[in-house]
Amino acid sequence: AQNPAKGTTYLRDIKAEWLALKTRQRPAIKIMERALKLMGEAGIDVPLAELERQHGARLRAHLLATGVKGQTVKNLFVPLQSLLNVAVDSGKLKATPWAGLRIDTSDSTQRLPWRTEDLKKLVAANNFRTDAGRWLLPLGLYTAARIGELAQMELADIQQVDGVWCIEVHDRKSEGHQKRTVKTKAGKRLIPITQRLIDLGFLKHVEAAREAGERFLFPAFIQAGKRLPSELAGADFLKLREESVSPLTNAGRFTRCAITVDRCWPPHMSTTRSSTSWSGTSPVRSKAGTPTQRHPRWPKRSLSLTGRPWASSDHVCLQRDMASLEYPGLALSRPRPVRG
Repeated sequence: AQNPAKGTTYLRDIKAEWLALKTRQRPAIKIMERALKLMGEAGIDVPLAELERQHGARLRAHLLATGVKGQTVKNLFVPLQSLLNVAVDSGKLKATPWAGLRIDTSDSTQRLPWRTEDLKKLVAANNFRTDAGRWLLPLGLYTAARIGELAQMELADIQQVDGVWCIEVHDRKSEGHQKRTVKTKAGKRLIPITQRLIDLGFLKHVEAAREAGERFLFPAFIQAGKRLPSELAGADFLKLREESVSPLTNAGRFTRCAITVDRCWPPHMSTTRSSTSWSGTSPVRSKAGTPTQRHPRWPKRSLSLTGRPWASSDHVCLQRDMASLEYPGLALSRPRPVRG
């Protein structure tokens, strides 16, 4: 490759300005870096001032030719367009040359909810596990948390709030655990631990891990190397899926297991992650789109999803609907005792 002329600005040079505008989450930075790398692999290494629409079209054609799905191509163009916008704002460009560049996403695979038959097979295989990783599936089912949120958890994140056991999802860094992230600001939240998880022995597992001197809920997913906890947890779950679900009939993500919750909540309740968690910063919207406020800790002092104060009947309904999340047909079991 030719050495760039001294003083010439390239799109990759705008990254520092982009980072300086506001705090960026690690996933956003990661996809930015990937997009810039792929741009270089496509042979698009021209000065910023010489970037034209044809270069964007060439990058699009290159990605599609290498087998990248349309939706992923679109996602990769988002950070590049963001860099171009920064360049315009700083006066380095008069206009973004790739504005309005269309990307066909019709080839992207639709992610479907898990079928009950698949979940039964997953649970049957998972029930035989004796390592800490066995809790990944039950936690995914009962919390609707993202796999990365679960994989990076410390035992200290499991705590009692107002007398209720919860999991705190946050991105606070600590010594030896510098790569904690949440996908969005609203992702910082408390997730109540359902009675079913307690009955399955989850809190006993947490207590035993603490007594053993463990720091993390899933120690095998926390490494000093380059692989993130979410990647290691994803590989662990993929192995379980390959061993139990044959054929792999859907491409749902790990948290798509929790979408089966949809059939259990009453019509007026949201079926997003907020249904099973409480955020102290953002309002929750019902299916009708009406914003409703919740107490940052627990719903007993908050408004209901219909916008009115919580009544005893609301708690009865909530308890009834939470009880319906038992997944009785999946045959989840307590950990088997390990024989010496």
